[in-house]
Amino acid sequence: MKKILVLLLLVSSSYTYSETWNCVIENEREIYSKTKHIRQGGNFSLYVDGEYQGTDKIIEENEKEIVLYFETEVESFITIIHKGKNTILTFNSSGKDPNKDLPPGFGSCDMTQ
Repeated sequence: MKKILVLLLLVSSSYTYSETWNCVIENEREIYSKTKHIRQGGNFSLYVDGEYQGTDKIIEENEKEIVLYFETEVESFITIIHKGKNTILTFNSSGKDPNKDLPPGFGSCDMTQ
């Protein structure tokens, strides 16, 4: 009975684990965004300036960084969160004219659990 209880606690704790990255991003056009990436299972919920945008899919994760992919109807984003330095780097593309895409963004993050 004790083994089952311990197993249930371990399983339930894995579902309640939460990780939130609060970031401030800017680019060379001086466009600023406040983003929040909230881990939910194998993905992150993305909020930009307080509004829910959708789900960032984890492409790769290791002890140093998390690489995320987010797609809308008109553009896609690659985001790299560097865990050790608490920094974020974003790239986007519309798949059309690269001169009209936003330049890469860079910023700092705080992680909370």
